[in-house]
Amino acid sequence: MPAKLLKFELQVYTLSLQQYLTSAISNILNKSSRSILYALQLIKRKNNTSTTLFKPKKGRPSKISKRATRVVNRDLTRSSKKIN
Repeated sequence: MPAKLLKFELQVYTLSLQQYLTSAISNILNKSSRSILYALQLIKRKNNTSTTLFKPKKGRPSKISKRATRVVNRDLTRSSKKIN
């Protein structure tokens, strides 16, 4: 369950887990369908931010310092031999 949801968001979340349509949720909670859709967006946003905070980045680093690029280029030009 997503962390730190408001009372209304928690109600919308539990009903959406039970496979209710947004129109049915709006009828049950006596709210407009627009507010239900907005609450679902907030739930998704809160859920995504809590899980992505601690994920390490994969792949190439986004920024490399000038010194690091010089070191890599120097190593590539010097080591043209194949090392076993």
